[in-house]
Amino acid sequence: MFEAAAIVLAGGRSSRMGSAKAALDWHGSTLLRRVSGIVARSVDGPVVVVSAPGQALPALAGAVEIVADAREGRGPLQGLAAGLAAVGDRAPVAYVSSTDVPLLHPAFVRSVVEALGDGVDVVLPEVGGFHQPLSAAYRVDLVSTVEELIAEGRMRPAFLFERCRVLHISEADLRKNGALNRLDPDLRSVSNLNEPADYERAYALPAPEIAVRVGARRQTTSGWSLGAVANTVDVTLDGHVVATLDGQRIPSDPDFPLVAGDAVAFTVTPVRIRDASEDEGPVLEALQRRSSDVWEQYRAQLASHPDAIELPRAFIDNGWVRVATAGDDTPIGFSVVIPADDTGTDELDGLFVEPDHMGRGVGRALVEDAVSRSAARGRACLEVTAGPAQGFYERTGFEWIGHAQTRFGPAVRMRREIGG
Repeated sequence: MFEAAAIVLAGGRSSRMGSAKAALDWHGSTLLRRVSGIVARSVDGPVVVVSAPGQALPALAGAVEIVADAREGRGPLQGLAAGLAAVGDRAPVAYVSSTDVPLLHPAFVRSVVEALGDGVDVVLPEVGGFHQPLSAAYRVDLVSTVEELIAEGRMRPAFLFERCRVLHISEADLRKNGALNRLDPDLRSVSNLNEPADYERAYALPAPEIAVRVGARRQTTSGWSLGAVANTVDVTLDGHVVATLDGQRIPSDPDFPLVAGDAVAFTVTPVRIRDASEDEGPVLEALQRRSSDVWEQYRAQLASHPDAIELPRAFIDNGWVRVATAGDDTPIGFSVVIPADDTGTDELDGLFVEPDHMGRGVGRALVEDAVSRSAARGRACLEVTAGPAQGFYERTGFEWIGHAQTRFGPAVRMRREIGG
């Protein structure tokens, strides 16, 4: 079970704002994309966005789940019930946020969640003299109590707080957290945007300072998102760039939100990766044969089973085949990843590198490209059946999970967990 989930309520009427807050621009992204991304950085469990019935939402990261309120316009308890029910038994605690807090910091989320100990059902911050029920942590098993209140027509959060054990935390309590006090000293994490003037003031604030490293070059810049920071250091977020945040791999997603205190690194590989073109099948099959011939134990089997070297055209048409190139556009390797149906696990069905380019990072670049694309689809892991290349896959983060039998003999099943 995960330790904590996150719920973002996106279905408010936004009557004072005059337009849907979720889709408001935030420096090239949207409010909802930013807030859902920040809470995703802050918890280890699922992130659920609750929309109004029929509400159109802006683009979100692939791992974000979307559920709809049962009824529109009934207030935050209705959305809370939908979100808690969606989390279910996957996490015991959920941080709940509105969609209009673009200055939210992961340190605030973690501080609130970590305060929810034994004997507490809700951690309710009080900032600026106001309780913050949409910047709070709730036990997921409160869902039945919330549903009872809705059935009784008691729709205010205060009614919920009367029925459960609430820990009130003050500004002074929050500032005891050293990281939060350093990174968000004014507790702007709870600054919600109700009216156009609020939005304009927040939008005009300077972007957070970000420490950036590109290769051996280090500098400090500013930006609200990974894409904005990449632009300031002349990095293009394509298939040959690996991005890390505080040393951990993150998707090379331009909308990935950044906050004060972040340290980002970009590693530019010499390999470029693209989709296979529709006429490349024969070229890639020939590359596969040359790559496979490197392994002595495969040569006899390949001679006996020439049909094993076959790249179905449908794989290319479906976008499952990715080609590595360097210098000109000549393929030097390729991978095939078959997306999962409903298992949450993609299959790395094949990875082949030209013998002259083996040991030069081509295979690793193809693996990282596959992991990045699977992460963007919201997959939990990537699996592969490995023969003599088991050592390579171990070095690229895969772990043994079992045995397998292939037409060429015994093999092992391996898995790489996808995080970030």
